Amino acid sequence: MPGLTVPQNFPYPTYEEPTNVPQQIKDLADAVNFALVTTQNQIAAASNRPNAEIISSANQNIPNNALTNSVFGIEVFDNDNMANLGVDNTALTVSTTGFYVITGRCQFQPNATGNRLCRIAATGANPATMMTETSNIGETDIAVTAMMYATAGTVFRLAVLQNSGGVLVSLFRRMTAVRVSG
Repeated sequence: MPGLTVPQNFPYPTYEEPTNVPQQIKDLADAVNFALVTTQNQIAAASNRPNAEIISSANQNIPNNALTNSVFGIEVFDNDNMANLGVDNTALTVSTTGFYVITGRCQFQPNATGNRLCRIAATGANPATMMTETSNIGETDIAVTAMMYATAGTVFRLAVLQNSGGVLVSLFRRMTAVRVSG
């Protein structure tokens, strides 16, 4: 009876029973090969998940106390045709139904007055929101993450809000969507 490795349970020949060592070595090689191929397939599947990322290409003026969709100008990557910035430069549109992790980030110019908000919204879903109170004069950087179930055609948007008392510039915006399961 061959021994088994821990935790993978690969079979290997033991000194006590060297009856068919070539077959036991072949069994070990087959088990290792199967595990390697399985791992390679899992890595390939993970790296081929539908995903897209868009970022801003210019500053955006955000009016006081008005929820404003972020504008994007650069498609960093998109392997599932979710970004079409020429048609709608504020959205990622789901092509493949499933659960998605969506992240958004927005950065505001320095201003010590009021609050800043960053929100991921999807058509037909409750939005995920991250708000920060501003207590210093440095740049404010906010990140928000959500997991949502989305069907083909669902639109994700990153909206921002600020209440500094006047127009405030958003220096940078980023939105990423990755399908994590069906």
